[in-house]
Amino acid sequence: MLYGYIFERVGVLLRDMHFENTSAGAKDEGPERGVRLELRIRERQDWQGTEFAAQRVVIDRPVWRADIFVAVGSPPESFDRAHYHSRFEGTEPVRREWSDRLTASPFEWLRDELSDLAGLLDRAGVADDGIRDADAAELRRAAPEIAEKARAVFDEVHRGELVSEVNRPFV
Repeated sequence: MLYGYIFERVGVLLRDMHFENTSAGAKDEGPERGVRLELRIRERQDWQGTEFAAQRVVIDRPVWRADIFVAVGSPPESFDRAHYHSRFEGTEPVRREWSDRLTASPFEWLRDELSDLAGLLDRAGVADDGIRDADAAELRRAAPEIAEKARAVFDEVHRGELVSEVNRPFV
């Protein structure tokens, strides 16, 4: 299932993930599973129809990603594949980045990262066109709830309750 937290200018998408194989490097080869979160920019849309018409919501441009993954066969609490991507080049994430704090306490790390929208956008190289002012406080307020939902989805994955298609697209 795909969960979405939609704000004025950004959105956070969250879902379970399962990869049969990765080829990113020696530290992280092989099957892995867990929960993926992406911070994306909500694209402005022209108003269509009457004042009562439903409007398009487009959350298209990824700017940051956290993958709270574990190698298949490792204890779930190891978080041995937990990593993040501080920015994207188009739709492709930059190389995996590792953090001892992320591995030690992934959901608290996630809460803290999401609470710093300005820092995430700065590290992602996203120019400020009002995004920070529009959403920093709301995202900071929602960060604990998002982190708890990520923990719940991660736990469901590792209890075998969420069995998604392997390598299912994040759309």
